Amino acid sequence: MAILGANIIFGVNTAVTKMILHPGALDPLSISFLRFGGAMLSFWILSLFLPKERVARRDYIYIALASLFGVLGNQIAFLVGLQQTSPTNAAMIVSLGPVVVLILATVVQKEPLTFRKGFGVLLGALGAIRLALMGGTVDFSFGGDSFGILLLFVGSLFYAFYLTLFKRIIMTYTPVTLMKWMFLFATVASVPFSGVSLLRSDLFGQTASYYGMLAYLVFGATFVAYLLIPIAQRKIRPTVVSMYGYIQPILTIGIAILLGLDSWQWSKLPSMAMIFLGVYLVTTSKKRIA
Repeated sequence: MAILGANIIFGVNTAVTKMILHPGALDPLSISFLRFGGAMLSFWILSLFLPKERVARRDYIYIALASLFGVLGNQIAFLVGLQQTSPTNAAMIVSLGPVVVLILATVVQKEPLTFRKGFGVLLGALGAIRLALMGGTVDFSFGGDSFGILLLFVGSLFYAFYLTLFKRIIMTYTPVTLMKWMFLFATVASVPFSGVSLLRSDLFGQTASYYGMLAYLVFGATFVAYLLIPIAQRKIRPTVVSMYGYIQPILTIGIAILLGLDSWQWSKLPSMAMIFLGVYLVTTSKKRIA
């Protein structure tokens, strides 16, 4: 339920983010700084009402690296990439992450690779790729649609590394302790570029609806979602966690169509069916006995 909730939030987030990334509004770097800073303050305030947890000195470097992969690199690549392409394409490319997670989990964590799990990941990925390829022509020029797709894929790689390489840290500390330090590192590290960008932006010249959507990004798609993710990571395997990302494209397409950001095509239905079936196969896959 935690990872399902997080991905429902992320699915809405893709369409909402696309709406606030328009000329005259805040740029991706400014928005990322608000997300980092807002989530950091929220987690630190929440931690005041919870039992104090001590972090071992040697673990700060691992938490900083986890922040680089799971927050800083992932979110900045997502925001900048989304500005360059459609919300539908964004959701599809990000959903390719489970393939990388499956490979890393098998190699690094020695997670059993069953035929059912492998086929499920492949089927979901093929569905996502099919939908992405329906987005239009390929253009690798700077600022073109494919440049945005490339950044989104890089962001999904960062997130895949976070899910698989930092299991010990995730299991050692509570979600609030882990997130308050991860977002502190992300906020401090982003000051030289994102913080400066925010100071140059027109933060106070936007509409009320814009601030409402911005609040959703900061507190819903960042604070709440990143609180739910480590809860799920402590209970289920990385491959299963990542596979729920395939829920995002379905939500993103529906919301984008309702908001007029995209159009419905019946040819997308088979790809959606492949995604749902892939999620089902991986989620129901049993661990192979060694």
